Amino acid sequence: DLGKSSLPEQIAGRTSFTAVATDGKRTELGGTLGLTKHSIRFREFHLQRSGLKGIIKATGEASFPDGSPFYKLRSTVSHLDLSSEIRFKTDISGTAEFSGSPSDYTGRFSLSNAGETWKSAAITGSLAGNNRKLSLALSQTTWLKGNIAGALEMNFEKDTSLRGSLRATRLDPGTLFPEWEGMLNVTARGEFHWKSDTPPAGHVDIR
Repeated sequence: DLGKSSLPEQIAGRTSFTAVATDGKRTELGGTLGLTKHSIRFREFHLQRSGLKGIIKATGEASFPDGSPFYKLRSTVSHLDLSSEIRFKTDISGTAEFSGSPSDYTGRFSLSNAGETWKSAAITGSLAGNNRKLSLALSQTTWLKGNIAGALEMNFEKDTSLRGSLRATRLDPGTLFPEWEGMLNVTARGEFHWKSDTPPAGHVDIR
């Protein structure tokens, strides 16, 4: 339902999209869409899917200042339950932001899951990439009452490679197994390579 709008938007209005999968599940996306001379704006878009509980909202813009696309996106998740997809209840809330072009983009995210014992977790990090590689950094993650930090990089310029490191400190295994006492510190490093016609090959070192 698009119509004339106030500048800089020339046209704006409510719009919605619906997709139905082969299993009958419906996915609906709707919000306010605005068109300017050099950009497409979308505000308060909501995503709904059959069996998916919780709220997913997004606001963003796709602009073309010099003919090349530039994207900005901010998404908010509230009390998201993925039990219909992964077979156990979740309660995920948080935000994710993204900006840039396919050749140079950055983003950050902060998500948490409310729950008892091992289900309680929080993750904060950032990402950066281009059309050759993607880098992911976990700056602050909490799980099993401990902290986790690490980095992951995927390179796909020629063959595909994946390398990363992870450091977990003061994890409490008693959260999962009450008979276990003490704290757990773990450092892991790994690297994998693969081509389109060969299986992955690599190694993981855990200490």
